[in-house]
Amino acid sequence: KQWYQRRVAITAGVCFGTTRIVVPVGDGNITVSQLTEKSLARFRKVAKKDPNENVVVHHLHSIADDGILDLDDVLSDVVDDRDVLVAVFEEETVTSTPPIPDIKHPLNQDQWLEKEDSAADSELSTDKKEKSTDCDSALIPLL
Repeated sequence: KQWYQRRVAITAGVCFGTTRIVVPVGDGNITVSQLTEKSLARFRKVAKKDPNENVVVHHLHSIADDGILDLDDVLSDVVDDRDVLVAVFEEETVTSTPPIPDIKHPLNQDQWLEKEDSAADSELSTDKKEKSTDCDSALIPLL
């Protein structure tokens, strides 16, 4: 008789708010950090996150005992098959800065600056803020 050792596949559920992601992790011989990366990649895909939206996972904790998992621990040592974990995460939208005028712009630099200044003036008048006259900050209103 030959005895075969059956390999047990582990799946972990990771909750990002109301979205639950199921992540197959094989025999669990990966770190909690690697599970975090895998689950975050699946969450971004499922939730159709914008590439400019930064999602930061602070830590994972277990629903069973509310314990925080150390990122360096091997998953099979701290999680059982089908355990549910909660991701404590933060979403930030990265805003882009206004474009810097260049010589190839259809308007010359003076016209471009005038156009931006008039747009900034209209925003400032509605917000009742004062605009700086410094050349370096002509395009950005002071807060």
